[in-house]
Amino acid sequence: MKKALIAVLLWVFSSCWSGIHAQLRLYVDGQPVPAQDGRIRYRFTASGDMITANPAVFGEPDWRPADESLTRKSIHDQTLWIRIPLAIFRNEKPIALISIENPHINFLKCWFMRGDNVVWESRVMGDHLPFDAREIPDAGFSFSLPQGYETRQLEVVFALDKRKSKMEIPLYFSTMDDISIRKESEGAGMGFLLGFISLLALIQIYLLVSTGDKAHAWYTLYLLIITGYLLADKGLLFKYVFPGTPDFNDLLRPMFLTLCLQPVMMFYRTLLQLKQTMPIHDRIIKWILGLHFLLMVIGFSSRPTEDYTAQHFWISIISVVSPAILIIFLWITVTATRRKIPLAGYAAFSLAGLSLFILLFSLHQNDRLPDILAITSHGQYAGMLLDGVVMTFALIHRFLSFKRRNRELRQQIREQQEIIFREVAQWQHREMNRISHFLHDSLGSSLALIRLETDYMELSEENRRALSEKIHRLGADIRQMSHNFSTRLLEEKGVKTIVEEQIHRLRQIHDIDIQLEWIGNDNSIRFHYQMVMYLIVQELLRNLIRHARAARANLQILTAESRVYIYMEDDGVGATNTEGGIGLRHIRDLVELLRGSFNIHTATGQGFSISIEFNQTDHEGHAHRDS
Repeated sequence: MKKALIAVLLWVFSSCWSGIHAQLRLYVDGQPVPAQDGRIRYRFTASGDMITANPAVFGEPDWRPADESLTRKSIHDQTLWIRIPLAIFRNEKPIALISIENPHINFLKCWFMRGDNVVWESRVMGDHLPFDAREIPDAGFSFSLPQGYETRQLEVVFALDKRKSKMEIPLYFSTMDDISIRKESEGAGMGFLLGFISLLALIQIYLLVSTGDKAHAWYTLYLLIITGYLLADKGLLFKYVFPGTPDFNDLLRPMFLTLCLQPVMMFYRTLLQLKQTMPIHDRIIKWILGLHFLLMVIGFSSRPTEDYTAQHFWISIISVVSPAILIIFLWITVTATRRKIPLAGYAAFSLAGLSLFILLFSLHQNDRLPDILAITSHGQYAGMLLDGVVMTFALIHRFLSFKRRNRELRQQIREQQEIIFREVAQWQHREMNRISHFLHDSLGSSLALIRLETDYMELSEENRRALSEKIHRLGADIRQMSHNFSTRLLEEKGVKTIVEEQIHRLRQIHDIDIQLEWIGNDNSIRFHYQMVMYLIVQELLRNLIRHARAARANLQILTAESRVYIYMEDDGVGATNTEGGIGLRHIRDLVELLRGSFNIHTATGQGFSISIEFNQTDHEGHAHRDS
């Protein structure tokens, strides 16, 4: 069923190249009037006849009255002649200007006649000729009525030639009042649209520079491409950018329309992170986009021949390949939606809408659909507008999700920091109690004993050395306790230096061979995480000195990117309790709060080992990037 649907869609998309039609529409002061009027006549001649036409051609007998066949007539490289008497328009004010609001007619010539006499004729002009061939420098084709003649006595004759594509002929007959109103309206509308697109592009460029997110770059490129298509479709690029190079006219619109698929697909590829979420599909997309881009380069860079056969061949190939690629990517986005990949629904809806509008536009171009509220006749605009709107909402959705996630992560960070500081405060409270006991039991009694000894001892050289040694040990104990309790030293020196100094002192005081291996740089570790590391190492060393009765111990600390690893083992007596004491249980709770791992391996007589691992930037890094 899916294969059949894809085949039908491909056939419908490519069918727009199977027929070439003309549609005549008449407007007087902006209001539509019937084109199927028997007084309007038309005929066909060989392509290029307008260049050598002479007044005798207007008397040929093969002119036919306008009917439905004129508005739905298939044209195969022929020149269409249309003859319209201005007397059929019953206006209170005289017509001053006649315009064909289609800047993409290849060749065009205009005559004004009175009876069988030509009173004025234009040069041959068109988008296959330089812009300065036009009588009035307008993006479309405009002609002022000749002076000195009553409007109702004149007829206007047009010869029009458009090759290899459908010919739309919107003819506007305007009074002076309507000319000013229409020009002001068109200028204001175009200015607003270009200003709005420019504002969106500037916002995306700012976000790209601020965040480095490539999705904003692809969105900006998409806005630039649809702006280029809009200017090319309105004939403004030909008028202002390359007025002397008409060869570009047949290329720019299909080029922009085809090229817009690239940034759209790359935008959603980046937004959905397909490289991580769907790597196989991501490789498929890269291959088909590369093939698509290669075909565009070949097709649009091929030098146009006199009959444009080579270029139209490549453009026809691209017109089949492009919808095929669009359908493949639509299938991938639907698959991503089923897998519940975030924002995939936006991509599927965007591409489905683009496919639908291109389908409607193709059917209208082949006269299989009428012009329904200008949607079918301007389906390409509707599809690009829908894509731009959905892409904008996708970015807004992602921003709001990031903002919500950022709030949640910041709240988690605050809660973690509060618990960390509470643990530090509890540790400091325990240390203060220990210092209090030390001052009372150890320092106080030691000083009292030294006083008694000095009162009754002989002041010999040996006694003085013994007294000096006791005072030195007492001073070392005081310094050790001061270092253990001070966070100022930790902030000044860093956790690595403090741990190295502490282990050096322990080696001197206790008969334990403690080896320290530190891998990584501690400068990147935030201070409150340094405090956590210091707490952990203090508790591990305290347990080693008090309970292990070990001869050797090995402490390894590794800081790699955002991870912290702490591992310690000894050859002591071991233990039967793998939960540890109160101090280790506090450390376990702290590590679990940081979403880390805490493992103890021990047995009686087999030593003791502990491994601790936690991420010090997981939440803060995300919060920083999401903000």
